[in-house]
Parts: sequence; structure tokens; C-alpha cells
Amino acid sequence: MQLGEKWLRSWVNPDLSIESICDQLTNLGLEVDDVIENKPSFSGVLVGEIKQVKQHPNADRLTICEVDAGNGLVDVVCGAPNVRVGMKAPFAPPGAQLAGVGKIKATKLRGTLSNGMLCSSDELGISDDHSGIMDLDDTLAIGTQLNELFELEDRSIVFDLTPNRGDCFCLRGVARELAVINEFDFADYEQNTIPSSCDSRVEIELHDPMGCPRYLGRVIENVNLANPTPPLIVSRLTHAGLRSINPIVDVLNYVMLELGQPMHAFDLDHVIQGIGVRRARNGEKLVLLDGEEIELDEDVLLITSADKPVAVAGVVGGLASGVTENTTSVLLECAYFSPSAIFGTARKYGLNTDAATRYERGVDFQLQHRAIERATELLLEITGGSAGPVCEAEDKAKLPSNVTVELSKRRLAQAIGETIPDATVVNIFARLGLQPQTTADGWTVTQPSHRFDIAIEEDLVEEVCRVYGYDRVVTRVPHTDLELRQASSRSGDAADIRAALVRLGYYEVVTYSFIDHAQNALYAPAQAYPTLQNPMSADRSVMRGSLVPGLLSVLKHNVARQIESVRVFEFGQCFNELSEGLNQEHRIAGVSTGKRYPESWSNDDSDVDFYDVKGDVHQLLSAMSARLERSTREFLHPGQSAEVILGNKPVGFYGRLHPDLEKELDCSSPVVLFELKAEVLRSVTVPQYSPVSAYPSVRRDLALLVDEKLDAFAIENVVRESLGDLLVEFTVFDVYQGDGVAEGKKSLGVGMRLQEQHKTLDLEEANSHIERLINTLGSKLGVQLRDA
Repeated sequence: MQLGEKWLRSWVNPDLSIESICDQLTNLGLEVDDVIENKPSFSGVLVGEIKQVKQHPNADRLTICEVDAGNGLVDVVCGAPNVRVGMKAPFAPPGAQLAGVGKIKATKLRGTLSNGMLCSSDELGISDDHSGIMDLDDTLAIGTQLNELFELEDRSIVFDLTPNRGDCFCLRGVARELAVINEFDFADYEQNTIPSSCDSRVEIELHDPMGCPRYLGRVIENVNLANPTPPLIVSRLTHAGLRSINPIVDVLNYVMLELGQPMHAFDLDHVIQGIGVRRARNGEKLVLLDGEEIELDEDVLLITSADKPVAVAGVVGGLASGVTENTTSVLLECAYFSPSAIFGTARKYGLNTDAATRYERGVDFQLQHRAIERATELLLEITGGSAGPVCEAEDKAKLPSNVTVELSKRRLAQAIGETIPDATVVNIFARLGLQPQTTADGWTVTQPSHRFDIAIEEDLVEEVCRVYGYDRVVTRVPHTDLELRQASSRSGDAADIRAALVRLGYYEVVTYSFIDHAQNALYAPAQAYPTLQNPMSADRSVMRGSLVPGLLSVLKHNVARQIESVRVFEFGQCFNELSEGLNQEHRIAGVSTGKRYPESWSNDDSDVDFYDVKGDVHQLLSAMSARLERSTREFLHPGQSAEVILGNKPVGFYGRLHPDLEKELDCSSPVVLFELKAEVLRSVTVPQYSPVSAYPSVRRDLALLVDEKLDAFAIENVVRESLGDLLVEFTVFDVYQGDGVAEGKKSLGVGMRLQEQHKTLDLEEANSHIERLINTLGSKLGVQLRDA
């Protein structure tokens, strides 16, 4: 949102620079993003009064006007048809500057000297009207600079407001905050009640009072939309980022910016049968003001006439009932819509309207009567016409109520860190309109109708602190006694896991937890994942079941920017829905592509492959007895992938991405990745010291004949179980299939080093252990000693 500085100062004008005002507002929580300089397209133009009009002697279509701009009468030649005696109009004397014309000079026109120029609004860049000289208000003082009069030279303050401060999406709210911080009395002017001058009215029915507990309507007949919007209103709208459209739209936008109450105007001919407020029926359609047709569902709150949709409540109007240049009578709508009834509707249909922005954040529920009177007052001044009585439909029981909140002195001092004088706290609450009442323990305040964000004690602490000034709170270094506790022997915490991957050459990234439904279905197909009810976009509609999609998007982003070697990892949560509720699980995943080594004359030019990532995973799992199985995941290469099994439970996978998916990433080298359950890595314990034996060891090598499908991991498990602490080293040093080995079999060469801790292991004892081991391998795994 943005507002002109001069408009703001017309409400509250502290003797401060614009920079100081912006600092104050930012410190109050109304962050100022920018200040934009607005320069008019002219300079030196004055308010002049036409004292006499006479025919030009040498031209039928020209007149000679005597103009008084405060420095005596001057003759000005003019060709506009609407000049008249007594008219006040913009006068550009010699020396003034006009865009597209340049510097004004005294010039002879058809033999008569013209000492300046009378201007149309088009020539001044105020509007597109070039039908005649701009007719100014008769009450304006002659000689006044038009720049100052219409606030054309101004600065726009651009705000980045948080969603909880819906009350500050208007001039009134910002001015109130500026008055509070400078301890001014906030002059919230009293709005006059505009008496009705005709009897026209429209019936209103509330079919959904929860969504719309109050709806006001007012008929204004015989409006003249040919009348221009006053330049001051146009310039204030322009400096607020809105363009002038027609007097009715301009006035409603002006009131919205001024008071914070969105309004809408219907062409009366299309809603004369009455107004209804109800939920849409599935399949109903409405053509919007921009010509787009949307299909509605039961969540959408509608404005109807004769039970046909004419507007999406609080968001946008329909084309059929919109105001056009042929409109002669209008129905003004001014309603309170519940934020929950409007929230998400605009986003659902790809709309972004000022009305929806305000209604979603909450509008003052006591503002509607004042706003419709203000809009009526301005419209009658500009367009003329006759106003009917205000028609109202209301369900008071469904309107919000003013909440009472308590704040204790102890809690305030505890939260802020110092004691603020009671009188200061009461003064702050009073200036904020909270109607404070002092109690024995603190204060009780009443939530004003414009503040939806004051509901609990902490909200009041925030109000005191931001108005008192965060910079005034004394900085103190906390003092406490820290107990030195014994460090855990667990080394598998998040920091250790991250550090291990950084040492392996990976860079950490953080990606969104919300991803596309199709990506989740591809990379986590067996999981039921949570779907967001109100996603930020269609491609972030579900909670991720895997870290892989996010990492691949990072990889694709980098490859598209000519980063050939990418090695990234993420430590984060994944989500899936179980019968007992939502399951959240930390995982660690990495993706690698590109060259194995940095570019150098001494390094080879090979690419990262499956075995590089296999080595990385084994580094992470170095202290665990994990085994591998062939992976059947569809997104992995069928011949270069593996499942990691620990204790008969799958704990992750690694492998090369499927070639079809690699093509989509446009990678010139293989893409290899892994994903592991972080809890498994967290269970790693620091290796414990054991004394080195002073006694000699015995080495035994065996050639084992085994089934070709039996892996060495199974053999190692049996060997370790059988030999226990006696085994200090186990290795597989040979695998052979061929001559001398039966089909379906393979020969494994395994080596074992045996050693006692407290005595010398003699040969007979070693042989006895090996013989028992061979029998155990035979009985459990069908292993035989291979004949020489």
C-alpha cells in the first residue's frame, strides 16, 4: 500500500522530516519500503479568473480573455468554447512550463498578443479531458500555484504491512498511528449524515449472516458521469498507486483509501429487484468486470439480484451490473464481510483486488454507516443527483464483539525486561483507543472495533513496547549459572551429519517443504502425504514425502546457469499420513553431478558415478553393519541403485537417477543421489577405546564355496557371531567363478585375524575355533570348504 505525504499531513502533521516520519512508522511496525518522488508535468501554472471575454477581431473561433492571476489584468487568446466571465481556470503565464509545449512565451496569434495560456486538464496531464478549459472551483484564491493546490508535487510513502494490521491499510489507520507516537490528539472528523432527497430503495436479504452480518445499500439517482473527478482526488489516488476511471469508481476508491472500507457500486437497472447475500451453488458462473467467466463453488460468498450472481462478495463485481458511461442511477454497497468468508476466494480465481486485501485482514465492523455517508457526500458534490435512504440488513448476533483483555504489571515487566511507569502504560493504551481500566494487578483494556489483532496478554505487551520504543528498552546482558554436564557419547546429531557431508564436498541447501503433487507421487509413491487446504500455488500443494524433488530442482536451477558440477545435500523433514496421524521424519539426502575432481592439469576429467556416492553413503554408515539390496524404485537406474537395509529394515537408498529423468534435467553427466533416515545416523556412537593386545595374532585364510546369490555380509555376520571378541579383523580378498567351480556357485576368499587380549593364542586353539566356524557356516548357510 502507498499514500501521498501531503494527504497524510492533512490529517496529522508533526514538525518532522519525511525521513523521521518513515522511521517512526517503521518502528511502530508499519514498515516503510520506499519513498517515491512525484513530479507534476508542469510548473508555474496559477489560478486565474476571467474578467472579460470578447471576440477576436481576426478569427471567428478565437476569443480574447482578460485574466487576473494576481498581478494585474493580461490579455490571453483562447480557442476553447467554454470560457466565460467569472470563470476560474488554470493560467500559464510567460515563463511557465508545460509538458509537450515547453516554456510559455508571449506570442501574437492572428495579430493579437497573447500573454500566456489558459489550460485544459489534458494539457496539464491531470486527465484526458481536452474538450475545453479546465473549470476550477469558484472559491479558489487567484494566484495560487496549481501544484500546491492539487498536491501534484508530492512524495508517496510505500508500506509493507503485515497481515495483522488490516486497520492500517488506509490513511485513517496510518494517521492514527502517527498521532499516537507523537502524542497528538487524533482528529477523527465527524461525518455528516446526508439526508435523503428521494424515496428510492432496494430490499436486502442476508441468507448467510455468518459471512455477511451487515449490508448497507443506498440508491443515488440521476448521476452525471460526464462531470470530471476533482484534480485533488485524482492526484491523491495517483500517488496511492490507483488510476482515475470515472467519478463513481474514483470516489469509492478514495473512501477505501481514506477510511479502509471497501465499497462497490451497481448499475441500479440491474439490481432493482433487490440484493441477496448467499453462498454460491456448485456450477454457477459469473462474468467478472474484466470479461473473464469463472465457475463458482459452495465456498464462495455471492451478492445476487433476483437470485442471479452479480458480484463475488468482498472481491470483485460482475460485468453485467457494472457502472458504465450510460449509467444514470447507482446502488452503493457498503458491507461488513467476515474475513473467514472472504479468505482465499481471490487467490482461488487468480484475482488480486484491493477490496479482498482489506476484507481478508479484517475491516472495522462499525465503519459502514460512516463510509456510505462519506461516499454519498462526495458523489453528490461531483456527479449531482438525489440520494435515497440508507437500506440496511443486519444480524447483530453475528457481528464481532469488542474483546476485553487483561495485562498484569508483572507480565509486562517480565516480557520487556524493565518496569515502565504505570502512567506511561495508561497513556499509551488511551492514545491507542483501548479504553484502559486500572486494576490491582495491572490493566484491563477493550479491543477497539478496528483492531482484530488484540486478543491475548502478549498482544498488549507488544503494543506497549512498540509505542514506548524498542530503542528505549535498556540492553542488559543476561546472567546465569551454567551447569557443566557430561557430554553425550552420541556423535550422530544433526551438526555431525552436516559436517561429515561438508567434508565430503557437499554444500547444504534448504528447499520448500511444499512441493508439486506429481513430484511427490514420483519420488514417494508408497506414501500418503498431507494436502494443503490453501496452497500458495498449484505447484506447492502437498507436503513433501521425500527430499529428492527439492534437491533436483536446485540441481536443475544451477545446471541452467552453466554450473557444471553440483554437489548439494539437505537435512530436513518429510511427511506422510498414517492411520494414527501425521508422521514427521527427519532425513538426509544428497545429489551429485559433474566432474569428480576440480578442474586441474593434475586431475583426471572423469564424472561422478554410482560408486562415488556409494562411498559417501558408506562413510556416513561406517560404524554400522548395514547390508544392501537391489533397488526397485522407478526413478532410479535399474542397474545402478541399492536399498540400504539395517536390522532387516530399509533405512534409505542410493543410486543413479533414471536416464529418462536425467534428460529432463538437461545434465551432460550422470546424476547420482542418496536419501537416508536421519534417525539411523543419529544412533551412531563414538568408537570406544580398547587396549592394544601385547600378544601375537594368528591369520587364517579360507576358500569358501557358496551359493552365487549369497553375499559376503551374511558370511561376515556368522563369522563375527561365532568367533566373538577373538576376531579382530575380517576381510574378503577374492571372488572367483569359472573352471573348477560348479555352476550356480562362487568361491570366496576370506581372511581372519584372531588375537587374545590377555594371553598368547596357540595354534591348536586357533585351529579348534576355525573348525567350529566351518561347521557353523555349513549348517547355517550351506557353505563348504573349496578343494584345492
